[in-house]
Amino acid sequence: MKTSAMKRVLLPMLLLMWLGCDLSSEPVVVSRTLQGELDLEIRDRVSITIEPSETGDAMQVSLTPTAGYDLLVPDAALAASGKISVMPEAASTLYSAKLSGEGQLNGPCGSEPVSAALALHRQGTNAYVVGGLSIYCGADRWYGNPVRILRIAGALPLPKAQ
Repeated sequence: MKTSAMKRVLLPMLLLMWLGCDLSSEPVVVSRTLQGELDLEIRDRVSITIEPSETGDAMQVSLTPTAGYDLLVPDAALAASGKISVMPEAASTLYSAKLSGEGQLNGPCGSEPVSAALALHRQGTNAYVVGGLSIYCGADRWYGNPVRILRIAGALPLPKAQ
């Protein structure tokens, strides 16, 4: 495709994408604890608590899945420190953490411990968050190909202003 033809196609598309963006949405800086129960792989649940630090972008996160998928211990809490990333250019907030858990003999990691990388995304002030938990075999291993990615989604409402 010639350069002039590409410009005729791409420029209108970019303009439509820009006009379709909700520029009024603002990212949310969380200052109080968030708690909720989210869907885990649609049919199961995961309880989650996010406690932001007093200053900065640090947080403490705790999650308890109702099912382990032969990777996690069902109904056992995983906890770790993490990060809240506010992205004003995208009017969104990302919650991320690196968690560690016990291995499950019946699972793909055997007796090895598991490392779980949590990532949840919130658009603007929307109560709905989506993301996942990427599971890796081995202690402190949050890279490479995960053995499984567990999808997480649901309402994690922001606290009401007092």
